[in-house]
Amino acid sequence: MILRKSISFLLLLLVVTSAVKAQDLPIIKEIHLSPDLDRSGKAIGLHVNYSVQYNTDKSHDLKLLFNSLQPYLDRTTDVVTRLSVIDTQGAVSYRAYPDTNINDLSLQVWKGNRPVKGKNIKIDYHIPVAVSIPKRRGPHIDLQATGGGLAGAFTSFLLYPEMLNSVDLSLKWHLPKGFMAVTSKGENDCQIKADLSELMFCQFIVGKMFAYPEGRRSNGFSLYALGRKSHEMKQVASWVEKVYAHLRNRLNGKAENPFRIFIRTYEGGPLASGVAVMGGYTLYLPPSEDATTADIHSLIAHETVHAFVGSLHAQEGEDDWYSEGIADYLCMVLPLEAGLYIPAEFGKLINEEAALYYTNEIREVSEKDIPSVKWSGRNAWSIGYSRGAMYFANLEAKLKRIHSQVTVVALINQITQQAQAGEYVTKDTWEKLLASSVGQWAVEDWKAMLSGKLMIPEPDIYEGYAVRKITTGVFDLGFAKPMKVQKGEIVKGLDPNSAAAKAGLQEGDEILASININKTYTSYSNTLSIPVLRKGKKYTITFQPRKGSFEAYEFVKKE
Repeated sequence: MILRKSISFLLLLLVVTSAVKAQDLPIIKEIHLSPDLDRSGKAIGLHVNYSVQYNTDKSHDLKLLFNSLQPYLDRTTDVVTRLSVIDTQGAVSYRAYPDTNINDLSLQVWKGNRPVKGKNIKIDYHIPVAVSIPKRRGPHIDLQATGGGLAGAFTSFLLYPEMLNSVDLSLKWHLPKGFMAVTSKGENDCQIKADLSELMFCQFIVGKMFAYPEGRRSNGFSLYALGRKSHEMKQVASWVEKVYAHLRNRLNGKAENPFRIFIRTYEGGPLASGVAVMGGYTLYLPPSEDATTADIHSLIAHETVHAFVGSLHAQEGEDDWYSEGIADYLCMVLPLEAGLYIPAEFGKLINEEAALYYTNEIREVSEKDIPSVKWSGRNAWSIGYSRGAMYFANLEAKLKRIHSQVTVVALINQITQQAQAGEYVTKDTWEKLLASSVGQWAVEDWKAMLSGKLMIPEPDIYEGYAVRKITTGVFDLGFAKPMKVQKGEIVKGLDPNSAAAKAGLQEGDEILASININKTYTSYSNTLSIPVLRKGKKYTITFQPRKGSFEAYEFVKKE
């Protein structure tokens, strides 16, 4: 996943503030950050201190804004506490008002009981850590206690002046013994020069961490981890550095630019995931997840692609075929190209991608309808990922068949280059590029994909693999709630005709363990075992969560 939502508002804010006289704009020259620890040494929050500076002594209507993280996450414990605002006349009392929605960004507005007075306004507050398993799990930008330290993005903790549009500030960390801190901008104390959107999605990690490579890490590749064993991370870092180097070269990245990877581990649910910004990404790995497997390697490669390839300007969900589809496709084929997957790993990955597509109940939904249904079902969110990956794989196969000099990577690099040059890139940009560089047949294929037409793999889609037609059922847990298999949830809305009910699951059963259901709907054959509690007795219900019979395809290694 790549962060792009909400930036539209932040850019709008820059336009609005440009109309304000420069001397009236607030400036922040330093931010001081201190991890809050309890008596046992566990990180429980973050203490933030900075000064808002003005060029004039007159009164200012200083409003402070705080991102509610909606609609992706629910703030619960991770809210502003112990806020102190001091001006030349003393303390100013501030209170929060209901969230304001602007361009899909939900902002909490803090207003004072009077205007502030003076050139230097001191702001001081605390943000407790978020709950480890929120009701909704969006991108990993929330403030989490992890591995004895903290990790998140600046938007998880920064309460900022309404008219702030950019910063050129010193970041000062006040750390316990043995701690280090790293942000997307550098290690420990560093200078941050950025516009507001870049600042808010700047990532960070702080604690007693694993850091690679040893020695100086100011430019190029570096990896940091909290909550993982050092010997495991050394093995992971070696693979990640290789895939980073190959993808950087293929996607026109620059070796001298910093590229920082943050890994955070805590009991936050069973699904590994990540969030990328240009120049790096953060991964969440469950404690039980082996970071050296092909599945985690593909996640790492997926986020690496995101860090080099941006998205198109579109409504949330409508460009998943591009941003997520190309990441899902390239995270399979580029590491293989570099010899970083063995054949068995690659075969597993391409069949998981196929199952993700063909077992999706909304596999034939049109792209324009995705925003309204993306979160309607258990794996509805993934349709853009898998459909896009299949589209790009088919496109590559057709280009090779006609011996075209054009490749998918070359097309993607062209779009990225146009975006970096300041062009407003949309799906129209892609259509024009296809028409001029490939031909009208490619435009028609693309439009068919957007319309929701079921995609059939080209016979030579993956070299060395034959395509075999099979039948499968679409993914269906068989009950309405919970949407995910989460520990402590109660089964409700059980379909008596479902595979789950026929296997013995009953209405009102309490789920005893959180389970990563991705491993089931990315497989044509895997079953799902759910431990439940019923009237004081424990049962394990095993079934294949499928319904119906539909056309599907899998890939078989040629002899």
